[in-house]
Amino acid sequence: MPQEPLQESIHPRPRLVLFSGLGIDGGVFVRQRTLPVRLETPTYPDPLPEETLPTYAVRLARQIRPPEPGEALYLGGLSFGAGVALEAARVLRPSGVFILSAGMSGKAISRYLAPALEGVRLMTPWQLRQALRLTPLMLRMVGRADRSAREIMLSLVPRVNPRLCIWGGPAILRWEFEGGRASLEAAGVRVHHLHGEIDYIVPLKNVHPDCVVPGAGHALNVTHAAAVNRYITQNMGLTPPRPQRPHAPTL
Repeated sequence: MPQEPLQESIHPRPRLVLFSGLGIDGGVFVRQRTLPVRLETPTYPDPLPEETLPTYAVRLARQIRPPEPGEALYLGGLSFGAGVALEAARVLRPSGVFILSAGMSGKAISRYLAPALEGVRLMTPWQLRQALRLTPLMLRMVGRADRSAREIMLSLVPRVNPRLCIWGGPAILRWEFEGGRASLEAAGVRVHHLHGEIDYIVPLKNVHPDCVVPGAGHALNVTHAAAVNRYITQNMGLTPPRPQRPHAPTL
């Protein structure tokens, strides 16, 4: 009698759920669509008035299909989305979490930017949309972008969710990932932290990443997509790692 195929054969590729930055949609991950994974970029719902970042993330996590037997599920997030991914991991228990351009606390955000994130709660959605007209002038904050990278980031502006920004600015400042990465890794969830060398929004000196991308800023998955995609595939075991010197954890 022929044997039944192994359960793993049903899911030959891992599933990767990536959460975007504050107020923007999954279009920011356009350069991750070439990854050899089943990519999902959930749409952020409007926050409820009294929600915190952890309770918001849990509500969002419950809308994501949990891993099936034999399925490799990974979560990841950029900036604000990294906090969402970490909190969602407590519910979904993925194989790993990829943290891009973020820390484990709102305290990692630049002290120069923090007042603006706090003050955005006083704005109306209309006022925030008017402020977004300055986006072309602010692109230098997210890194050294070439023309194609700038076009990707500018394309996100018309679809920004102002309600999420107004709530999320203060919410991320007040956020602290309880128990740190050790709390997830004790439960079998590996945390992989990648950061840009010249991140002005979450300065490198404020975090302790596993790997640093030289010359990259905050939007490193757009400006340095090859390095980010290589890091993800290597830590999923899909490509062999490049040899590195122990004292130089860079890509």
